[in-house]
Amino acid sequence: MDSSAWQAEDMTIPKFHELLRIDPSIGPKLVIKYLEAIKQHDGTLKALIAINSAALETAIKKSTETLTYNQTNKPFPPLHGVPIVLKDNYSTADLPTSAGVQALQNLHTKDDSEVVSQLRAAGAIILAKANLH
Repeated sequence: MDSSAWQAEDMTIPKFHELLRIDPSIGPKLVIKYLEAIKQHDGTLKALIAINSAALETAIKKSTETLTYNQTNKPFPPLHGVPIVLKDNYSTADLPTSAGVQALQNLHTKDDSEVVSQLRAAGAIILAKANLH
């Protein structure tokens, strides 16, 4: 598979992981594409209420981990480097969790919810949190 010929819109996890084996920089590139799409469209859609400002930094760290996986030929964790968007009712330690309630818009929890902890342990990158409305 050619690592230069891919579309973010057509990306699947198996295809993404296959591309990571060829070019670990695909992870940060995918995050950048999604952040650009958010910037372009979310002003109109208003689907997201919080963008993770550390998502790109996390993707870069994951690409370093990818090099280690590739050198040892170990399988990736199931969601390694996969950017995801969470509904805002899942608590995250690094983003506010309002559950769609304006009075809670600045609520920061100190820990991730169990689901978020499991997603991160599986290698996911939290890109943003989605509005519940």
